[in-house]
Amino acid sequence: MLVKAPTFISIVFLSFLLFPVLLLTSTTSLGALFEELNDPYVRQAIINTYVYGGGGALIAVFLGGVYAWFVNRTDLPAKYFFHIITLLPLTVPIVVKAISWIFLLSPRIGLINLWYQQTFNTEEALFNIYSMPGLIFALGVGGVPLAYLTISSALNSIDGSFEEASLVSGAGKIRTTLRITLGVARPAILSAFLLLFLIGIMNFDYPFILGTPARIETLATIVYDYIKERVPPSYTAAINMSIVYLLITVVVMTLYIWSTRKLFRFATVTGRMRTQTVLNLGRWRFVGVLVCSSIIGLSFVLPFAVVLIVSLMPYYTVKPDMFAVLTLENYLKLFKQDLFWVSIRNSFMMSTTTGLIATLLSITVSYAVLRSKSNWTRILEYLSVLPLSYPGVVYSLALLWMFLTIPVFSTYLYGTLWALVFALLVVWLPYSTRIVSSAMVQVSSEIEEAADIMGAGWLRKTRDVLIPLLRRSMLNSFSYVFINSFRELGAVSILVTSGSYVLTIYISDLLRQSAASLTMIAAISTFTTISLISISAVFNLLARKTSVG
Repeated sequence: MLVKAPTFISIVFLSFLLFPVLLLTSTTSLGALFEELNDPYVRQAIINTYVYGGGGALIAVFLGGVYAWFVNRTDLPAKYFFHIITLLPLTVPIVVKAISWIFLLSPRIGLINLWYQQTFNTEEALFNIYSMPGLIFALGVGGVPLAYLTISSALNSIDGSFEEASLVSGAGKIRTTLRITLGVARPAILSAFLLLFLIGIMNFDYPFILGTPARIETLATIVYDYIKERVPPSYTAAINMSIVYLLITVVVMTLYIWSTRKLFRFATVTGRMRTQTVLNLGRWRFVGVLVCSSIIGLSFVLPFAVVLIVSLMPYYTVKPDMFAVLTLENYLKLFKQDLFWVSIRNSFMMSTTTGLIATLLSITVSYAVLRSKSNWTRILEYLSVLPLSYPGVVYSLALLWMFLTIPVFSTYLYGTLWALVFALLVVWLPYSTRIVSSAMVQVSSEIEEAADIMGAGWLRKTRDVLIPLLRRSMLNSFSYVFINSFRELGAVSILVTSGSYVLTIYISDLLRQSAASLTMIAAISTFTTISLISISAVFNLLARKTSVG
């Protein structure tokens, strides 16, 4: 009975979260879906989505893999610094990253393009961010931190005896790296690619901000356009498009789960003592530093630096004296904007609530999956993973449709922050569950059995035994969900109203209104990035103190 309670609670809550999607799918038919697929406009959007997601994933895996190899398998100087700084881009909202690339690579106002045009006396842009290659580049560079974290774990756990045997047999460092190191890490690299591909095809921010001016439509932007850009909104077309979108993401998610389950075939960590080979770069160490510095410069330093500089300009200009007059006037104006403080307050409330609920629910779900011997366990495990395939904009539409068709939800939820919290829970709960379950699996069941002997119920056992042991993973879960909820755009884009206005929507609205607001947008972006980096640092410090305690 002790395990049945969390299992029942988890299934009920997850089913309630998944109900809007079931309601959405029940309103369409196969004929309507085939009719949607026969539309050349839709077929092109599907192609764009695959090209965008696949191209971005390839770039991210290549750059992240090279970076991970230097940090984990060589004697690269300042390895700890390069590891820490790679985590900083995870705190930067994708909206801010997109805006930074506009400042750098816009064909009209981009600093790099203008420098190129003036230097070589040409009207052609060096690189146009408002293009499919531009979208792929932005997604790929932005995905480097996640690719690095995924691949570095595998590289760091490889038994060095494999590489040593290769070197002893006469193979050089390059051949050993390509055939042994990357060969053993191949499943992790494939898993990283599929994960980034899934994230890419579900991404809304870059196509919305960078693709819209170039009229490049993806499935995410089409769903948004049907609801927000058409008068009156075309709900039927949006629903049909969402189902097509959902089917595609479910297929990719299935491939990702299948690939991660096959990793055991390549297990290299055993009970035997293992060694780790660190390749000596010799005089090529400076090349490693240059390569890693270039990668982290593209993914974080350069984009953040240009946004910071633009935020200090009285107005955006590309004249030779553009840095002559720097001022804090944009920040002073920003802090006087009531809408800015409203959006900040709403974002913090939304993110905090989502982080708390996701973390508490993940404890219940993880406990039910790992400890229960019920026949419902497999169903529960699948329900907890299924939201990985839900694009934020699709679930946002599903919730909106639920509000429109069921009056009780419309009365109490629509137009409030709770509607946004529900959308964000579905998007980020699977990640929270994985963070908590990875720690819970290390907690021996003997400790809980001792509590059972003492007569403790499930709630008391969770409060007095599990939560103290899982404090660090809970804090990691909360911080991860909080930061990602704060910077999310796609999952809230359709549900936002005047009563639930959040910061990412405020930034995107300013960007679409007027070019004159570019410096104000830069100020908001800088403030948001610094705030999230500070919050992330506090969470990291608390996690360290928690683990020590």
